[in-house]
Amino acid sequence: MSPPPELVSKNRFLGFLIWQTFTSTTIYFLTKLFLLAFFNTPKFSPSQLCFSLLKFFTFTFSNLLFSSSLSILSSPQSLPYASPLQLAAGLVRFAFVSSPAEPEFRRRALVSARFVVFVVVAGISGALSVVCLCGFDGFELIARLGFRGFVFGVLYGLFDVYKKRWVLEFPIIQVSDCSYFFFALSSETYFVSLKEASYNFHFESAYKCVFIKMMSSGFSNYSSEIWLLFNWLFFRPLFYSFKMGLPLAIKRALKLSNVAYLFLSVLQVFLPQQFKSGGTMGQFITEQIILYIGSFSVVFCWELSHHLHQVLHTKRFLFAPPKGSAAAETNPSEPLLAALEESIPDSLPQYLAYLDLCMVCENNVDTWRRAAFFEETGETYKRVVAACLRPLEQLASNLSEGLEGCFVDKAHQLSNQLQSPTDSQRDSRHCEPLNNFQKYAWCARAVASLTAWSHEEDRFGVAQLTGSNAAVTSTLISSLLAVEAFMGKKTSLQPQHLVGPAAIKWNTPNTGRRDVVTTKKQGGPLHAKAYAMADVLRTSVYSIVSTFHDEMFTSNKAGLLEKDWVIKSKPLFGTYELLVQKLHHFLDFRAN
Repeated sequence: MSPPPELVSKNRFLGFLIWQTFTSTTIYFLTKLFLLAFFNTPKFSPSQLCFSLLKFFTFTFSNLLFSSSLSILSSPQSLPYASPLQLAAGLVRFAFVSSPAEPEFRRRALVSARFVVFVVVAGISGALSVVCLCGFDGFELIARLGFRGFVFGVLYGLFDVYKKRWVLEFPIIQVSDCSYFFFALSSETYFVSLKEASYNFHFESAYKCVFIKMMSSGFSNYSSEIWLLFNWLFFRPLFYSFKMGLPLAIKRALKLSNVAYLFLSVLQVFLPQQFKSGGTMGQFITEQIILYIGSFSVVFCWELSHHLHQVLHTKRFLFAPPKGSAAAETNPSEPLLAALEESIPDSLPQYLAYLDLCMVCENNVDTWRRAAFFEETGETYKRVVAACLRPLEQLASNLSEGLEGCFVDKAHQLSNQLQSPTDSQRDSRHCEPLNNFQKYAWCARAVASLTAWSHEEDRFGVAQLTGSNAAVTSTLISSLLAVEAFMGKKTSLQPQHLVGPAAIKWNTPNTGRRDVVTTKKQGGPLHAKAYAMADVLRTSVYSIVSTFHDEMFTSNKAGLLEKDWVIKSKPLFGTYELLVQKLHHFLDFRAN
């Protein structure tokens, strides 16, 4: 039986804490051995042993505290937060007006509170870790090192919040659209067929892997040697993924510890006398060296925690019963569907479920799971398609609401462009769905791949009989039109007689038409995400059109293309005629 989605997150959190404890313990003992060998004289006594154990357990506890706060703060998508001015305005309004806070403000304020808690916990963890690594003799030394460690931890926490390192990224390359795997060994070149197997792995440039699409070569004469290396490359234990993050963690730890040390050196000038280093010049130099080594070790532990957190939480999870079990024979899709439908929206279990669904729909590893989608009743297929289309419909709806105020006449475009930044930020909530790009991309790719596979694997014709094909193409095209309108592209219906050969659009006089006008800057991050989302949606529609091209071409000649591939109801964005025209552009391979 597949565990429930909530248990998946708990298991990964516990695994993360175990791995983090192992790494922090290793770094602690290596650092202490280095400091004892060069700067301190070891003393073996019962009291010294008790102090050493106390320092070790305190150091471990401080790193567990930091890792726990990181897991609580982390999220698969970037969350909107309230700025300090918005928080102050909300508190003043609550104190003097006594009106209940809006749900949106409460949600943003809660995210900001999580940021503050994370920064404070990072400061406490830094103070405890630096004191345990650098010294434990004398109250003044403990206070001085604790203060520096606290400032150091606060700076690191602010850096993490500013860079949004708490957002979980899925750096997984899916080898689903590649027919062959290419790599070089010595002077020989090898090609490995991926027709019957597809894999996902974390990209590592050290292996210099290059993917070649749609090549006609087959296995070479060295298939056995190639498969050994291929199997080692793709089925490596988690340790190798962790090992590849060590160089980057060391490099970043050096940079951050250098910056923090310089900042603390400047800050020390303005501190009271009790927080400044005393003693001779030799003692001062020794103390600074120990402080720098301890700071670097603490940052190194935190960087490894970040890397472990990303690797362990973004690894694919199979929401399926074991192959060959009774559940696999009766209803193998129920765990995946339960995770998609019952998980908290935009939570980590739901993201992992969409990732698993995308891998099943695109790849040839779990063909028995994809075959279960096309069962005779069609209920499973409809639930899978609905789970994929629901986020895309939400994207199109939110963008449509944000663009409703932009339907203006040509004569009013200048006044819209001169709108104040404050007014333009009122509809920022409609742009927030673009921050959920990864889930939308998985949904579009999964439902497009599943529709394309239905051409060969749908023995009962459930995709066509349930009307899912028309719903899929209509939703994908409608979402594409909404994203293109957000990018500033005209989405009005073009007369057919004004479109010449090679899709050349002739200029027409101003007819007073109402077009979609947007004032988004094309150089901003939102435009980059919108461009990527449009590319994913366009590629998804093309994958369906290329698979069903002959059927669509025949239906177009018979005048049945709109009936089979476009729904009659009003789309979430655009019109029925606009969707039909866009589908014709895809059929002619001139949609851009």
